[in-house]
Amino acid sequence: EVVTKGVGARIPVSIRNVRLSGPLRVVAAPLISAAPGYGALLLSLPTPPKVAMDVRVAGGEVTKVPWLRGEIEKAIQAAIAENALWPKRIVVPSTTSARMAGRPILS
Repeated sequence: EVVTKGVGARIPVSIRNVRLSGPLRVVAAPLISAAPGYGALLLSLPTPPKVAMDVRVAGGEVTKVPWLRGEIEKAIQAAIAENALWPKRIVVPSTTSARMAGRPILS
């Protein structure tokens, strides 16, 4: 839950039930002999996912308004495409790679 401030007004904003539907590409690299067996997970989306969520502003659910729901979903999909749509990817290091700080995980 987030509280926004502007011109002296505090408006509570909450986002709930975030749902993404679509394929997820997961690559474990590099493969290593020590547990867990990989240095990092590479996550990417081959196609834009379908996005659904419930957004409340000041207690009212704004996602019940069709055009506003569409605009929110378009903004979320654009952000996802900018950061995780193939060939871009999210790198999630394993706990083992945290011990190897300073050494590159991927070459």
